[in-house]
Amino acid sequence: MWNQNGLLIGQLYGGTASCSNNINDYFGRLSTSYPLLQTWLGDCGNTLQGYPLTTSVQETSAPAELTLAPNPTNGIVTVTLPDAMRAGGRITVFDALGKQVISRRAGQGTERITLDLSAAQEGIYFVEATADGYRTVQRLALTR
Repeated sequence: MWNQNGLLIGQLYGGTASCSNNINDYFGRLSTSYPLLQTWLGDCGNTLQGYPLTTSVQETSAPAELTLAPNPTNGIVTVTLPDAMRAGGRITVFDALGKQVISRRAGQGTERITLDLSAAQEGIYFVEATADGYRTVQRLALTR
């Protein structure tokens, strides 16, 4: 899959859809295909057209310490910060293509941050929480 700017963003790996039959196609994450395509795609350094170069989102099996409510949301979401961020850190929201949508600093002692995504388009977003030696990411669905 290529976006309107000619950037590779995903893969179609099966299905029976066509122009007259728009159902039953299967798409995959670029991080699955990237190791096989890296030879032809080359190295873009740390950014691609100014966006962070991310081929996957690390998901952990540990209990989610970062909570998003409500999720799905129609725009306003409350982020409850994990204990690892009580000394401060940063909350950053990225869209599905890795473009930063919102970034907020969490000061020392902050337990919750409210984010307003009401101006953003419907879709899947990633909320990243970072602090010294700590990083976690949670998925957020924005619906209308």
